[in-house]
Amino acid sequence: MMLGQNADSFTVKGKGMSVNKNHFDNSFSRSSVVMQATAEKGELKKVVQKTLPYPMNGLEPVISENLMNYHYGKHHVAYVNNLNGMMEKAAQALENGDFNSYVDLSQNIKFNGGGHLNHEFFWESLSPTNHRGGKELASGKLHDMIKANFGDVASFKTKFSGVAAAIQGSGWAWLCYSKQT
Repeated sequence: MMLGQNADSFTVKGKGMSVNKNHFDNSFSRSSVVMQATAEKGELKKVVQKTLPYPMNGLEPVISENLMNYHYGKHHVAYVNNLNGMMEKAAQALENGDFNSYVDLSQNIKFNGGGHLNHEFFWESLSPTNHRGGKELASGKLHDMIKANFGDVASFKTKFSGVAAAIQGSGWAWLCYSKQT
């Protein structure tokens, strides 16, 4: 089934669908996108929340077991459940040839998918206190790099918090290090 107005386009193909972009108006607006749902039907793979790499109380006293039960057991689970629900609705919309509904669902898929992925990275980035987690950064290579780039840890925290607060939605931000650069 074809949806949209124009077939003059390039095609991006993925499993079970292809998306065409109209080269005349140089946009991806609903009126210029053509989606073709193919007869190939695959199983929708549900997103599954990973098990924590430490016990629920493993981050105490920095993060309490009670807060972990809420944040991991309810908050993160909500992102996973919402993402799976949105993906099911999107798959149904594609199967029914309802491209408008599919596009409408895309923002919620991005929001909940981003929330899920951020949490997965967050849990893996934390370290229990018996493995040096929860300690103030006062020395070492990371401390030296933060000092060289931000002046001191306090200045880094101020700058980092400001950047995170300006991000739409949850305000997640990550400090990352690349060995190559």
